[in-house]
Amino acid sequence: MKYTVQETRQITELQERLDIISPPVCKEWRERYYSRTNGLILGRKNFSTFQTLVDETYRRRAVCVGDFHHFGGAKGLLIRLIDEKPESKKAVLGMEQFDLEHQPYIDLFLGREYNVDELLDMAMYEQRWECDRTPIRRLLLTARRRDLEIIALNDPTLGYNNLSAREVCTAEIVAEILNQDPKKTMLISYGDLHVCQPHLKREIDSRLRGRRTDDKTLSVRQNDQNIYWQLRGKLRLPAVARLREDTFSFHNAHPIRVLDSFFESLEMGLESDEL
Repeated sequence: MKYTVQETRQITELQERLDIISPPVCKEWRERYYSRTNGLILGRKNFSTFQTLVDETYRRRAVCVGDFHHFGGAKGLLIRLIDEKPESKKAVLGMEQFDLEHQPYIDLFLGREYNVDELLDMAMYEQRWECDRTPIRRLLLTARRRDLEIIALNDPTLGYNNLSAREVCTAEIVAEILNQDPKKTMLISYGDLHVCQPHLKREIDSRLRGRRTDDKTLSVRQNDQNIYWQLRGKLRLPAVARLREDTFSFHNAHPIRVLDSFFESLEMGLESDEL
């Protein structure tokens, strides 16, 4: 079941608006993002279950979970994965949404000396990401309740548009933590544009000592429109597809809703500035 003419027009208009206001490097990465699944044909062998995704997550050492930052529903997958963590499993949540300099505030939050809003205030979350804080509040509180460490991953000194350098920095942090304790699983919340590319996974895997050949870093993409229309009418949302041995795709919203969320957040930010 493919998109209707109206849906196709809406998606095209939203992507064109996004290209106009985005830096050239982001436009380039988005084109590469969709090229990864353009023309991909899914069969029944690709249909999977959430329980399979959970099992694979906690079998791996590193799991990159794509986040469309402005779509609150994207945080829901990480919340569910954390809630399904086996009691005996040690896990870490790494977050692109926090700069390295925010780690002391995160530690105060984990030690219950800061509440979640104090942490987000100190990190200037809304100003930096132009996002409503409600979804990330739930994610942070869930991680603390389930006793996960939380680690800041973003180095702003490398420059917002220097995407590859930021990924190398992230890989070094992830590897340092997992090499100290190979039994841990690290859930890595990172922009979906990063997660769909092989670079971040390669940088992480190349730094993990003693990694088994069947323990590649797992990637979980979210709400890819090329995959969505193939699933529509075959699986009910939320739906899980397995694209490759080390790659899943999770869907919990129509792509138009995901893209439109960016402009809703932008408009909210403009209104706040005017006030």
